[in-house]
Amino acid sequence: MDIVLIIGLVLVSYLFGSISFGRLLSRKEKVDVTTQGSGNTGATNMLRTFGAKLGALTLLLDLLKGIIPALVGYFVFGGAGGLPDSYIGLYACGLAAVIGHIFPLYYKFKGGKAAATACGVFLVAQPVIALIAFVLCVGLAFLIKYVSPMSLVFMLINVVWQCLFMPEFTFNPAGNWVVVLLVVLMGVAVYAAHWKNIVRLFNGTENKTDLWAKFTEKVGKKKAQKNDEVDTLNSVEQGTQDSAEQSENVPSKNEIETSSEVSEETNNIEENKEKE
Repeated sequence: MDIVLIIGLVLVSYLFGSISFGRLLSRKEKVDVTTQGSGNTGATNMLRTFGAKLGALTLLLDLLKGIIPALVGYFVFGGAGGLPDSYIGLYACGLAAVIGHIFPLYYKFKGGKAAATACGVFLVAQPVIALIAFVLCVGLAFLIKYVSPMSLVFMLINVVWQCLFMPEFTFNPAGNWVVVLLVVLMGVAVYAAHWKNIVRLFNGTENKTDLWAKFTEKVGKKKAQKNDEVDTLNSVEQGTQDSAEQSENVPSKNEIETSSEVSEETNNIEENKEKE
C-alpha cells in the first residue's frame, strides 16, 4: 500500500467530512441551527427545528459524507481484487470523514455526532447488513421516540458484524487486524460523540423525538394551508357576488334623471289642479 497516497486520501476525507451541511442548510433559513434545540448540526436536530424536508436532506448529505470517501478509498486500493488493502483504504478514509464531522476544521472543531456519516461508511463496506440495521433502527426510533440509542445500536451491530464476519482475506492476518482496529476506532469515536446522550439515557432525561409527528406535521400544515386558501377564495367570490347584487339594486344615472323628471311633471300637474 502506498503510504503517501493513503495519507493524502485521509486528509482530503477529513476536510470533506468537516463540511457541515446542517449549518449550510440552516443559513438558507436565516437561522443558526447550533442555537436551536440541542445545538447539534445533525439530521435529528434539523428535523426538530426545520421539519421533515431539511431533516431528511441533512441525513442524506451526511450519509454521502461517509459513502463518497469510503468508495474512493476502496477503489483506489484495488476494490474487490485488492483485499485487504481496499478495506484498509475504505475504513481509513471513512474514519477520517467521521472525525471531520465530529471535529470540523472549518468550525473550530465543534461538530456533530457522525452517526449518519458512519452509516454511510458501513453502507459501502457491508451494504446488506448496514441497510437491514438502518431500517430496523429507524423503525424502532419511530416506536420508542428516542433517536440516540438507535444510533448507538446501529453502530454496535455494524462494528461487531464487520469484525466477526469480515470478507475473506485470511491470507493477510496483519491486514485483518488493521481493518478491525479502524472499525473499532470509528465505533469508539461515534460513541464518544454521544457521551452526553448516554448520560441522559442513564438519568432518564434524554430528549424524545416523535418522528412520525414530525414527518406528518408538514402534510398537516399543507392541508391546513390549502383549506385556508380555499376559504379565502370562497370569501372573495362571495364578496364579488354580493357587490354585483348591490350594484344591480343601485339605480343608474339615467334612471335617477328620469325619475326626477317624472316627479317634477307630477308636481306641476298637481299645482295646476290646485290653481283651477
